[in-house]
Amino acid sequence: MSDLTRLSDLSKSISDQIHEALPVLKECTSFAGRLDVEELKRRSIQAPAILVSRLRLVESKAYSGPTVTFDVSMAAFIVTKDRPGLTRDDAAANIASVLLSMIPERRWGLSWAGEADKVSEEPLISSGTRRDGVAISAVLWRQPITLTRQEDPVETPIQLYLGTDPFAPSEGSGDYAPVGGDA
Repeated sequence: MSDLTRLSDLSKSISDQIHEALPVLKECTSFAGRLDVEELKRRSIQAPAILVSRLRLVESKAYSGPTVTFDVSMAAFIVTKDRPGLTRDDAAANIASVLLSMIPERRWGLSWAGEADKVSEEPLISSGTRRDGVAISAVLWRQPITLTRQEDPVETPIQLYLGTDPFAPSEGSGDYAPVGGDA
């Protein structure tokens, strides 16, 4: 697994493990960005569902060496609808309870991910969600990750020589003079 795929691997690993813990979900997938009613409609998400998203990355610790550490703000958006015997708000609260007990200190099986912390839950209610009979809430947390620093490109000196006689043999002729730069 390279640094090039770590951010997508993080969201995918989390959504896979949440779906394993909550097999009753009709959908549990990774998602980029924030969730609103328009996005719900556009994606035709079937409730109950969880969409795992990274919201923000901030460099957290600057050490010398080959790695850099970031704090990733993660969210698991919970989408529920009313069902017989269970309101959408109660369903969202039940799913949130599972996530709130599952996420703290979790590294998701990724050696480059630190332990999740600062876990919280926030109902996201709007007139659009109430009108559509949907409850959306989010479980939020901080997930530290480590990436490898990219080396500065090494400058390769260009050596250009000018020869006075194009037909002279190249070995030992001495008819070539360096051109430009530090020549």
